[in-house]
Amino acid sequence: MAVPPDSAPRRAPRLFGRDRERNTLAALLQPQGPDVLAITGVPGIGKSSLLRELVRMGEDQGVPVRIVDCRTVEPTQRAF
Repeated sequence: MAVPPDSAPRRAPRLFGRDRERNTLAALLQPQGPDVLAITGVPGIGKSSLLRELVRMGEDQGVPVRIVDCRTVEPTQRAF
């Protein structure tokens, strides 16, 4: 199920204090980066904040980023 575009803020505030994660996200947005990225983890560790930052960084670089909620998607290649 794709997340509606209007369900997240258009311009999320910058992510502070997570330079290592921001550097990793920046590398993933490069042309040689992956086509699909999964961000997983226990509740409350900042996954949504990282996703908002990824979208913001993609917008700044002209790289399209799509967020898909995969909680109901079977984790197989066919499902994607």
